[in-house]
Amino acid sequence: MKKICLLLVAGLFLFGCAKKEDSTTSTTSSSEDSSSGSMSFSGKVAQGYVDGAKVFADLDGDGVRDSNESQDTTDSSGAYNLNADAGSWTLITSGGTFLDSQGNKVNALPMKAPAPTSSGATANVTPLTSLVAANPDLKAKLDALGGDGWNADIASSSGVPGKLLRVAQTVEQAMKTLTKGDNAVLSSDSSKLKTLDKLADAFAKQEDISSKDALTAKLAELRQELATLKVAKVTAQSASKLGKINVVRKDIAKVLTVINQARKAELQKLYRGKSVKPVDLKPRKTRALRKRLNKHEESLKSLKTIRREQRTAL
Repeated sequence: MKKICLLLVAGLFLFGCAKKEDSTTSTTSSSEDSSSGSMSFSGKVAQGYVDGAKVFADLDGDGVRDSNESQDTTDSSGAYNLNADAGSWTLITSGGTFLDSQGNKVNALPMKAPAPTSSGATANVTPLTSLVAANPDLKAKLDALGGDGWNADIASSSGVPGKLLRVAQTVEQAMKTLTKGDNAVLSSDSSKLKTLDKLADAFAKQEDISSKDALTAKLAELRQELATLKVAKVTAQSASKLGKINVVRKDIAKVLTVINQARKAELQKLYRGKSVKPVDLKPRKTRALRKRLNKHEESLKSLKTIRREQRTAL
């Protein structure tokens, strides 16, 4: 199934395991530092291309940048360059913005990626690499979806397989649901990265992480969440829960939109080149345009008209 554009959404399991956490991350030197190391590598930070994101090599795995850990800031194309010694550490990003489909600036998610294995390697940081950094077993599943697999540049203008985009956008929408609005469940970067870990574990349990079954399961979970919130509304529970009703409804609508888009894409592929197509695949027009005669039909003449023209021609 092809996804395009659009948008996917988080499942209920995230709400069950994610807790609102205070931002307790300690800060160290914020200056740019491409410390020396045995490897020199580069890549891009992409949801769209993220501008102004801090990228650092988390050598000790504490999620906090220390003075001995190299750091760089992405440019407008999302690119960065770093030096670091080989190892099993993780790349972590924070901050930055990217342009959405309407051209609006959107705050980027904190993301991570596995350390590159060789000097000169390309190490992109995306929602896909965040899943792999949390659960390496997902490498094979993502590679099977085509393109450059888990290390794909998902913002590339040369195109990315639809199934990879669907997984990336599922992660983005899940995190957006939990981090946006007055009733955001997650606030600090550390809590967001921990939730990405839980999301990776959930993906690892799916046989086909881009299948309709995965979307349908998320849809059922969101509907269950909505039902729970409606009960809370009737029993006059806390206003914070009631404020989530509209959010969950929108998320359900987004999942249904993605399912319908994927179904329509499959039908378009099936009926390509055929003269008879389902109504859903026909262009949406006004009734007058749909009923209007085509050029051939307009050129047809009745026998009576033909005879009259023959008489007047004489």
